[in-house]
Amino acid sequence: MNNSSGGSLSGLIVPLVLVGLLVLLFVSQRRRSRAAQAVQRQLRPGMNVMTTAGLFAQVQAVEDDQVHLEIAPGIVCRYSRAAVARVLDPPDDGPMELHNEADTDTNTDLHDRDGRDGPPPAAPAT
Repeated sequence: MNNSSGGSLSGLIVPLVLVGLLVLLFVSQRRRSRAAQAVQRQLRPGMNVMTTAGLFAQVQAVEDDQVHLEIAPGIVCRYSRAAVARVLDPPDDGPMELHNEADTDTNTDLHDRDGRDGPPPAAPAT
């Protein structure tokens, strides 16, 4: 009968699907790794960044494999470059501002002069 050909075909499909999923996994991991390296290469003083732990800070200095981040006015900490997850805005665009629909021109009590008071900005959708 034809049962042996149907069994071998289904026995071949399952391993091929598993191999395809593994290839997809490796390709997506490589793409994420390249994107993270690109973010870390573009770091410059004045950029507002977010670390992998979710800390919002401003880049003060960049060394070989380290970056100095100002986490609060006058408080600078040294981090590994790999700890920077993403750049929030390019340098020289001014301080981090809240871009929330609830904010209006009359609601300025959340901001002091440099825009650092209040909740952190919402993370962009990924």
